[in-house]
Amino acid sequence: MRAQRAIDKTQEKLAKEVLRFHVLANSDSNEDQKVKRQVRDAVLVYGSRLLKSDRNKDTSADADSMEQEVSRAEAERLVREYLPEFEQEVNRVLKKAGVNYRAKAVLTDVYFPEKYYGNICFPKGWYRALEIRLGKATGHNWWCVLYPSMCFTEAVCVTPDEKGRENLREMLDADAYELVTKPEKFRLKSYFFGEKLNRWLADR
Repeated sequence: MRAQRAIDKTQEKLAKEVLRFHVLANSDSNEDQKVKRQVRDAVLVYGSRLLKSDRNKDTSADADSMEQEVSRAEAERLVREYLPEFEQEVNRVLKKAGVNYRAKAVLTDVYFPEKYYGNICFPKGWYRALEIRLGKATGHNWWCVLYPSMCFTEAVCVTPDEKGRENLREMLDADAYELVTKPEKFRLKSYFFGEKLNRWLADR
């Protein structure tokens, strides 16, 4: 029960700090699942460009500052503002793929099950997400963390990069960070030792 309370608290914290990405395929057919992956890749490229700081409009900005990401609130505002562009980009992919359905892009609250991104675990719960619904949207889905950038595909890499992990360290306290990066160890410590002894051990 103690561990579950900590997990719930961490999920609430994460839900306020991250923006997730969700793609629902038209169906489970091989063709529709292939199209889903093509859409996923296109949206990640488009979203990555969008969520970079607009400091590149400032000619005095240096190269490092131009690569900084926007804040969480700004990321959500940008996604909401550019929903028609996301939808247009996805429909371009669908048209090129030759399918007879179109897409709907929405910014909404989605219930996600517990999900591992490599060795990082996000607790189940409600999160704000950019959701792309393809056609009937009845097929297997795909999801990741759009902000801070932790999206990756299984074919490309197996764990989030160090930048993604550092973003998590900055937004979470030590216990919450251990919960998402070492969930089994956290549950074991919480079950056997409790919060007071855990704090004592952390100070040693």
